Amino acid sequence: RWEPVQQSNTTALFRGDASRYRTKCNSIDEEGVSRSASIYTERVEVVISYCRPGTGFDWIYYDILLQVPKGWNVVLTFISRCSGEKSIPDFREYANIDKVNVITIGNSGGQEYSYAKFINEFMKNPSPAVILFAKERKPIDFNWNNLGGYRNTSEMIDIASNYEFGCGIKPGPKHSWYHDKQTLHGVFLKEWKQPAKAAKSIFNTEKYEHLQDFHHRALNYSFPPPKYTPVCYGGSFAIHSQKIVNFFRSDGSKGKGVMERLEHTLSRSGQAIIEELFVERSWAGFFSEPLSAVQESKLASDIKEIVPSSKPTAGQIKIML
Repeated sequence: RWEPVQQSNTTALFRGDASRYRTKCNSIDEEGVSRSASIYTERVEVVISYCRPGTGFDWIYYDILLQVPKGWNVVLTFISRCSGEKSIPDFREYANIDKVNVITIGNSGGQEYSYAKFINEFMKNPSPAVILFAKERKPIDFNWNNLGGYRNTSEMIDIASNYEFGCGIKPGPKHSWYHDKQTLHGVFLKEWKQPAKAAKSIFNTEKYEHLQDFHHRALNYSFPPPKYTPVCYGGSFAIHSQKIVNFFRSDGSKGKGVMERLEHTLSRSGQAIIEELFVERSWAGFFSEPLSAVQESKLASDIKEIVPSSKPTAGQIKIML
């Protein structure tokens, strides 16, 4: 299991780069290194939301497989959304690939739906692993000054191995990945985010007023109590499987119902829908440990500015360095 450690670099913590935990060990391996028998893992399951036959697969080799820690085993799971599963090659020629899974879901949902589908399937037989959720190709560059480039696979796995949430996109200079929850709750995401071909009639059929309205009506969920919650943009992130297990068991197994409702509500369309955009802003809140009272107080004292609710990164905190 993990135990909290003294966090000396709060700036790194607030930017999503540092761990608050160390592994408490109860066994010694053949090299004399202490390991936790129940949760320590050298296995990564890569979950790829797949919908574009013809885009190529070289990025999986270069951007993922070459960056997995040496000696770790890999399971590749493709969630095929657009009937392109026949184009997926057999990756088992690579020495560290244990298994390749293909789950076909048809054109019934987007990327966030495929992640929710995987999580519910995974929980039928969970096992220790770092789970890397990956877009099928590198996200386009964000023209948002408060987001600042990408973490590679190695960095995300390292963060997740230490029981934190490894987000694929870094906050920009002088920004935190934490958001003021009250401001974030008010974000509405209007048509500016819709692709040109998306049908406006299906974008927000439930007439959600904002993120909090979606959480309450669709999921019967609220973020944990602290005033600040992390947000991971871009659709690629890594977490330890124990985070999923803990979420399902939280609040008398309420988390299990949340994820089942999430899968259901995201399945309504394969086109752009507002629910996908809300869920993108929710994953880190689902699977991150809340800040302690001391950490929350420190973050509050470091706040220089909060991005207003009219912006796509509503609630993001600019910090004093």
